[in-house]
Amino acid sequence: MIPDKVLIVFFILFIIYRIAYPIFPWWQSIAGSAAVFFLLLFISYFSRGGIGGGDIKLFAVLGYLLGLETVLLALLLSTILGTAVGGIGQFTGCIKKGRPIPFGPFIALGTLIGFFFGDQLIAWYASFVL
Repeated sequence: MIPDKVLIVFFILFIIYRIAYPIFPWWQSIAGSAAVFFLLLFISYFSRGGIGGGDIKLFAVLGYLLGLETVLLALLLSTILGTAVGGIGQFTGCIKKGRPIPFGPFIALGTLIGFFFGDQLIAWYASFVL
């Protein structure tokens, strides 16, 4: 459970941070927030609750901080990390199949990696694609 009060406080702090340190255009914050919110809402609807509402709102707040490219990278990294830990946990028997695991720690780790190393990871990936 991720309390809305915590998300509101961080959203206000992230707005202040983006005003103080505008490293990309203002609309990228809104685009990142909206894109990840609606993508995860879509996934939640069709997976019948495969991702919780708190996680969706958390990613929307983080999308405002990170911008479009980096929040999508954070989502990808969070998903990879959660899948790896869940797979290893099932393989070792620590996690039973069908039991939900909290996604928040993986969101935090993926976001930290994206925040600090996002530009380098995106450039590295683009070097293979372009």
